Amino acid sequence: EIEQKINQLIKTDTVEDEMGKLIELKAMRIGFICAGIGFVLSLISLLLNYSPIIMINILFLSFSLGSALEGLVQLYYYRKGIRYA
Repeated sequence: EIEQKINQLIKTDTVEDEMGKLIELKAMRIGFICAGIGFVLSLISLLLNYSPIIMINILFLSFSLGSALEGLVQLYYYRKGIRYA
């Protein structure tokens, strides 16, 4: 009896919510896009002979913005929900 309850608890903990996973993937995609654009902009800044410090600042800001944007998108989708189209 106790063993069955333990096995049931383990199974319920390991099952992931599909909507949560989909929201996480959509938010991660947007965060990576933001970081990728910042990376390309930082390389362009080096190409245009800006200081390497400018490049590092662009990288830092884009990765920070991407991370913050990822969290905001997750909050938005958790409140709004996701429609399967």
